[in-house]
Amino acid sequence: MRQSLAYFLSCLLVIISFPLDQDPHNLTTVIHDSDSESDQSSPEVIEQHQVQQSDLGSVEQAVQHFQLASAELFQEERREHEDSDEQSRSPQAEQQNQMEASSDESQDGHNNTATEPLIQSEKLSDTGEQQPDPVRAQPPMVAEDSSPANMELEESKETEQVEPVEEPAVPTEPLIPSEYEKLAKGCEENPEDFNGWVYLLQYVEQENHLGVVRKAFDAFFLRYPYCYGYWKKLADTEKKHGNAQVAEEVYRRGVHAIPLSVDLWLHYLSFIKDNADPEDPETPSRIRAAYEHAVLAAGTDFRSDRLWEAYINWETEQERLANVTAIYDRILGIPTQLYSQHLQRVTEIENMRHKVIESRQEVFNQNEQEVSKRWAFEEGIKRPYFHVKALEKTQLSNWKEYLEFEIENGTPERVVVLFERCLIACALYEDFWMKYAKYLESYSIEGVRHVYRKACTIHLSKKPNIHLLWAAFEEQQGNIEEARGILKSLEEVVPGLAMVRLRRVSLERRHGNLEEAEALLSEAMASGKNASETSFYAVKLARQLLKVQRSLTKARKVLLETIDKDQTSPKLYLNLLELEYSGDVQQNEAEILACFDRALSSPLPLDCRLTFSQRKVEFLEDFGSDINKLVTAYDEHQKLLKEHESTKRKAENG
Repeated sequence: MRQSLAYFLSCLLVIISFPLDQDPHNLTTVIHDSDSESDQSSPEVIEQHQVQQSDLGSVEQAVQHFQLASAELFQEERREHEDSDEQSRSPQAEQQNQMEASSDESQDGHNNTATEPLIQSEKLSDTGEQQPDPVRAQPPMVAEDSSPANMELEESKETEQVEPVEEPAVPTEPLIPSEYEKLAKGCEENPEDFNGWVYLLQYVEQENHLGVVRKAFDAFFLRYPYCYGYWKKLADTEKKHGNAQVAEEVYRRGVHAIPLSVDLWLHYLSFIKDNADPEDPETPSRIRAAYEHAVLAAGTDFRSDRLWEAYINWETEQERLANVTAIYDRILGIPTQLYSQHLQRVTEIENMRHKVIESRQEVFNQNEQEVSKRWAFEEGIKRPYFHVKALEKTQLSNWKEYLEFEIENGTPERVVVLFERCLIACALYEDFWMKYAKYLESYSIEGVRHVYRKACTIHLSKKPNIHLLWAAFEEQQGNIEEARGILKSLEEVVPGLAMVRLRRVSLERRHGNLEEAEALLSEAMASGKNASETSFYAVKLARQLLKVQRSLTKARKVLLETIDKDQTSPKLYLNLLELEYSGDVQQNEAEILACFDRALSSPLPLDCRLTFSQRKVEFLEDFGSDINKLVTAYDEHQKLLKEHESTKRKAENG
């Protein structure tokens, strides 16, 4: 198990440490990137990989790295891309960028709603496209070619030479269509309506308005980041507009959101290869590094064979036989759907048949056993991708049983990968998120936090149970402000939930903020939608005042004021009676009898009044100081009994 865990950790450490465009010589992988041509795998490479496996860290690191590596990776890559592009700009390009910047300050700017990295990347990619002709450079205030102002200038060149153009720059994009505003508003008001999002995205694609395309897709991904096909659509749109770097950034964001999406990785890798400079000697290294990141992120998925095959085919095209063999050595130990084909293909490599059986058959046999244990579960997965449509019960049961099997029999790395796969298909089911977080508690605090945050802020923003668990987890870690913020945010999204308000109250009480706890209950009483809700919180507040703050007077006042507003709630009278009973019953005899009389004279149902009458007689019998009061109470109780029996007979006789 430790060897498998170490391999998993090695993959994750590489993802964190090396951006996609760096030379992969320094990657801690089994790839042998020798300049000499070789038709045999390198024993030194395999040995080096095994040594590295044994020196890595703990399960906690594995979980943390798997979940947090992508964000750090893409931030580093973005900075490096920006730095390299800044250094490679020509003086003319710098001058043009300054001209564009001065013009942009006077424009409304259609990219304000898009993410900052997209805006930066777009400017970098547009530099080459908009660079002016050095012979006929235009002044900064001249409108772009597609604007009406520029058309007028072309028609009157003589005027242009005599008088300077004082017109402000015209936005490069047309105005946002009103239909877009209508569709976007519908999605904003009802973000759970997936069809509404589909209509919006279809509309912006047809309109071919880059500003609203970005705006719509960015809003969509905040809600549904697991829809890998839409990441590709946005990247294709950017590429169609000539924004290759922006398109690449979209792909990076996509594989960050869905690191186990083999399809998205394959599209991304195809994009990288299609846009690579064949004349650049560093191109093979960059492509190899991209493949490495792909297999390190998604290569342990049971259905990742296509990704490995693409990597092998590319290395074969590069005539790197040693690398091909090293890749096969890696995949032969990973349980995948097409595990048997990999052994068959590696035996077909020239001059390798006599070595494969001896050195790899044992690994293959062990892997075959692992695959056979999981085959039935994998066959039961009919929808491995995300969709808002509910999963069948058999699918949910299969995932639950598969997870239980892996937790009991698998390694922590494989459990984590299976949970990540499961939560793509089952992203809208909080049971799986809670199970994942519970599993990680033994390994990684940051991993648990990441799971809760991802579930609550993206996929399950209105599910209270998982939010309450997240808040409880943060409180356990001593992050009181974080727990307080989680509960407050949930109440803003789903107002009126008593369980959330009571959890906020209990949190404040546990940490000595009794005034805040009282204020929260008082606020809930005041904002109650009906008398029943107000009475519910009044009882809670009275108990808080009596049992915690030791103020019987304030507790009695709360209940009496609430009874005046809701005289038909038996619970209010019972709690008032309990409150009076909590003291010295002989000293509080007058208050207790007043409580009984208040209930008996109220518009409560006859059954309830009969119960209070019986309890009044019992109280006077046990603790009363005046026999006359007992006799009077007994007589009144007999009258109520007769009234109750008469009513009952009438009901039976119809």
